[in-house]
Amino acid sequence: MVLVGVNLHRMNVDLTPVWYQEVNLLGAVGHDIVSWQGEEISTFDLALRWLQSGDLRTDPLLTHRFPLSAYRQAFATALDKRQARSIKVAFEGLAASTAEA
Repeated sequence: MVLVGVNLHRMNVDLTPVWYQEVNLLGAVGHDIVSWQGEEISTFDLALRWLQSGDLRTDPLLTHRFPLSAYRQAFATALDKRQARSIKVAFEGLAASTAEA
């Protein structure tokens, strides 16, 4: 699990599922301002620019698609990344915001 973001106030988070289920939790708490082609720009804004221009391709990350009726196989594929060689698993025919497994 990767937790990304900046939160400027104290958070009360129950981490029991993390240690109980032996989940590896990696946190990323910020971004940077970099100089890119003579411009000072946030790394988030630069990544968005690359996505919009097509310079950063994310389509190869979606490695498997399943119909909703094959949900068991989809979840098994998403969980067994080593054998299935899956990165991102999605259901076909659903809106993008609800389709990812």
